[in-house]
Amino acid sequence: MLTGEVKRKHHDIIRKLADITRRIAAEESIYRNKAIQLTVNDDGGIDWNNGILFTALSGVVPDELVFSETTAVQINTSLWTIIEQTERCRKHKVPLKRGVLMAGKYGTGKSLTSAVTALKAVENGWTFLSIGRVSGLSNALHFARKYQPCVIFAEDIDRVISGEERDVQIDDVLNAIDGIESKGTEIMVVLTTNHVEKINRAMLRPGRLDAVIEITPPDPQAVRRLVRLYGRSMIAANDPLEKCSDALAGQIPAMIRECTERAKLYAIGRSESDRDLMITDEDVYNAAIGMKPHMDLLETRADVDEREPTIRRALGM
Repeated sequence: MLTGEVKRKHHDIIRKLADITRRIAAEESIYRNKAIQLTVNDDGGIDWNNGILFTALSGVVPDELVFSETTAVQINTSLWTIIEQTERCRKHKVPLKRGVLMAGKYGTGKSLTSAVTALKAVENGWTFLSIGRVSGLSNALHFARKYQPCVIFAEDIDRVISGEERDVQIDDVLNAIDGIESKGTEIMVVLTTNHVEKINRAMLRPGRLDAVIEITPPDPQAVRRLVRLYGRSMIAANDPLEKCSDALAGQIPAMIRECTERAKLYAIGRSESDRDLMITDEDVYNAAIGMKPHMDLLETRADVDEREPTIRRALGM
């Protein structure tokens, strides 16, 4: 901020300078088309004293994000197509103002999806804002309007929007998402939750959320892709990996990775040199069996039937 005193006859010059400054701030801001993190205070305000952190995306590897085909299609359709095909969406009157909820248990890839989304945003002329608390959503939206098109990402929405009764905090978030100030914007709000069943149903209605995507653990096909990704050249191209993929289906990627790393130890212990060092379907399967007690500790112990999709339970279907 620059301040000073001028004579009245120079006011027109000062106004012109201010207009030029506003244009430069809007069109050439260091924040536009960048991935940044906003620090949110306890009261939902932005902590400007700690500044704005630029997010490093050089280590993001999109190929490491592996989902079942159904989940991948939903993410691509409801999230990435808007970012990658922005002009075509505008041409065909597809609103760029969207609300997307990604729901799934811990470790299924929601945070990595955020990182890949940030990378795609920057590559396609969008600004990406990550906020630490959903309570800062209103202020983040105010900030985002200056740098549209923009994605706002916030994790663990159930910490704020939970329970059957609505309170002031819930109403503040709901109004921020679909209030009058958000109409006609090109801002996509992406939220995550590990407990979609806890979210107040007012949040889940169409109009506030355009898409609810259930991020499910890998199916057998996705497991095979992950094992090959983690095993790289140590797995024969013609190995079907059927046994281990069936054993590991439904486990989080971190567990699948650990099984693959442990399979390398099986292979090292079995061979005498690196010349023919390969891991097999049987190695990964044995690693999965050996880690079963560990995997059992991570299983959700809920009173509800876990075979029923959590999204359906949350929507009362």
